[in-house]
Amino acid sequence: MKSLSLLSTGSVCFALLACSTAADPPPPPGGGGSGPTAGSGPTAGSAPIAGSAPVAGSAPEGGAGPTAGSSSGGTGATAGASTAGAAPVAGSGGMPASAGSGTGGMSASAGAGGTPGGGGAGPLDATTFSAGWDGALLQYPCASKGASVDCPNDTTCVSVAGQNKPSSVIPAKLNGATTPSTWTVGGDASKTYDVHVLIRGVVEAYNYVGGTIDKTSGTPSSRQDLFGKDGAPQSNANTTNGSDYNWYVLTVTPATGTAKKYMLNAVQNSENPHTSNLTQHRSFAITEDKHIIMSGGSKVTLEVGDSNCVQIMNCGDQAGGSCTSPWTISLANSTPPIPKTGTFTQPFSANGSFGQWVAFDVLDVVMQ
Repeated sequence: MKSLSLLSTGSVCFALLACSTAADPPPPPGGGGSGPTAGSGPTAGSAPIAGSAPVAGSAPEGGAGPTAGSSSGGTGATAGASTAGAAPVAGSGGMPASAGSGTGGMSASAGAGGTPGGGGAGPLDATTFSAGWDGALLQYPCASKGASVDCPNDTTCVSVAGQNKPSSVIPAKLNGATTPSTWTVGGDASKTYDVHVLIRGVVEAYNYVGGTIDKTSGTPSSRQDLFGKDGAPQSNANTTNGSDYNWYVLTVTPATGTAKKYMLNAVQNSENPHTSNLTQHRSFAITEDKHIIMSGGSKVTLEVGDSNCVQIMNCGDQAGGSCTSPWTISLANSTPPIPKTGTFTQPFSANGSFGQWVAFDVLDVVMQ
């Protein structure tokens, strides 16, 4: 189960009842304070839990019990186990310190069993914490058959090229229906959480303004990780730097404080899709394994925009031709399954062309 782990844990262990004494070590010589038989009985004298019981240890008649005196060493195990430590005979071992230490190691697990995760509230499910973000599959289909490797975005996209304002947001589709792409996570707003999420999909590249990129070695095709932080989309008027390519921005907005932005398809300036053959008219498979820090109750939003409402089709690692080798990415072993309902056939195709998509799998959530 994917779970929310709490880092602070408390356990208090008490030795209360006796266990079978058959496996316990024999007492030190002279441990029995009463009768030679009781003192020599290895099991009776060594019953760790029995000896650790406060009642047994404090019993004044500790070694006087006639049963202990009459029991042989071999049969003392049953007597010691059945009397749990309440029997004065068990306390006759005369080794309360040894007995106490024997049960100390055993009682720890018993005490911890009642308080999974530390403070008594058992582990929380990461899927529940993420409130629908976990398992979300967002599809960006071509509106119609494209030419070469380009196709028009969904018909709900409105072109805003040449205007100095944010690009229009392209609504995502899931099984043909418009899909909300905003989720409010659970947790305590006064605490922060490390959310471990696996982001997979097929996207085109974008040259953001500012920010940092996690991986820059190799080519965008080979690294399959285009994740970055704190960048912003180009002005729509700046087609020279790629405003007419699709941008993918994940925004995490806390209940109070400043929103944090994460880029899912960022490339370096030298890889600008308007000037570099590494990215121009190409799509990319992404598998981004990331830890995102957020406070409880934060709102997570995925926005996808484009100034000219044209996307690069999923044609795999090629920039032209017949688009015969589109990317496919395994979504096996996702929990919950992706998609949660219905089916998702790869390569994702709609209206005669291979479109883009993004899926989220929240793997784990740890309170900091």
